[in-house]
Amino acid sequence: MKKLIVLSAIVGVMGSGLYANSMDSNASSMKGQHHKMMKKKMGKKRMRAMKSIFLIQRGLPHYSMILKHIWNDKELALTKEQKSKLLVVRKETIGGIKKLLPEYIKLKKEILKGARGGADVATLSKLVDKVASIKAEATKIHLKCISDTKAILTKEQMKYLEGYIRAKRDKHKKKREEMMKRMRHGNM
Repeated sequence: MKKLIVLSAIVGVMGSGLYANSMDSNASSMKGQHHKMMKKKMGKKRMRAMKSIFLIQRGLPHYSMILKHIWNDKELALTKEQKSKLLVVRKETIGGIKKLLPEYIKLKKEILKGARGGADVATLSKLVDKVASIKAEATKIHLKCISDTKAILTKEQMKYLEGYIRAKRDKHKKKREEMMKRMRHGNM
């Protein structure tokens, strides 16, 4: 439930800044149309990246999230001790990000409100610097999670995990390419 509330808050913060003062009655429908158009142009991943608390939004693996999907995989063969350590890493990582999230959301709201309300650039710049600092801190937490996870897993397990990630990425890439091919030929 808490995750849903936090996610809703993030989406709400991001969605509120798409348009400056929306005075006309069609603003909400235009906002929805704009969002659909942006999604179509940019793709879902890029739209999600715009909402990310991380400074580096693409390219860094989310080992903890991936491992939870293959936790009991026989080929990965995690020991009880490894699982225990990985749970600690996951808890610390999620806890660290959750601590940063409220301030991040609050600052983004202030920036959006200030930009719409005509706040001076110097004031907004200070807020942007604070947001950048939070994003950097979140990315450092993510990097620590990657490092800690690598230290817990054996070389063979890391090789398996990287192969799993690569296979998933290739599968999604193939699906994307097939969809694009169908779109070009009008077979949607």
